[in-house]
Amino acid sequence: MRCSIRSRWLAFPIIYSAYMGVADGARAKAIAMARTTPGPDTTTRQMIRRTLVAQNAIKTVERAMELAGGTAFYRDSGLERAFRDVQAARYHPLQEKPQLRYTGRVALGLDIDG
Repeated sequence: MRCSIRSRWLAFPIIYSAYMGVADGARAKAIAMARTTPGPDTTTRQMIRRTLVAQNAIKTVERAMELAGGTAFYRDSGLERAFRDVQAARYHPLQEKPQLRYTGRVALGLDIDG
């Protein structure tokens, strides 16, 4: 049985209404996800973790150099470069001092922009 051209045209709105439903559902999910973007509490937890990881990475490399002794300063050891590279952790946002101020303000319920 063949469908006429007219019946095919009439079917398109019905068929595409399913796609419209999928698109509408995706839109609703995206809006719900966008509403959960990081706020002060999430940001402060992440920045605390960032500071702790940076501090401990630096300490780990320092201890590795202590263990290796004076030869750790030679380029061939690879530790000299690791020591230099790990220092960059100090300079990524949010640096330690501003992070401590930010976290303190959030903990005290103060305006974070103050």
